[in-house]
Amino acid sequence: MEAARQFAEMKASMPLETDRKKIDYIHCVAEAVVLQLPPEYRDMDWEMAIFQADSVNAFAMPGGKIGVMTGILKAAQNQHQLAAVLGHE
Repeated sequence: MEAARQFAEMKASMPLETDRKKIDYIHCVAEAVVLQLPPEYRDMDWEMAIFQADSVNAFAMPGGKIGVMTGILKAAQNQHQLAAVLGHE
């Protein structure tokens, strides 16, 4: 699948977040969003990568791939704002 290949390339070429507190926070919010999806999407094997990047961005790709740039934490000042961005994706 093309999306899986692109996602793997991004993970290999961009620095991933290592701060456990940030990782756990973003993962928790993403998991809460996924739990609100219809069963056919909720039950997918979701994979998330958190990239160390100043970009205020997040994305979702086919096949259950979620990417979050840590710069989003400058704009999304709480879990509700972060959930709104992730849910939009």
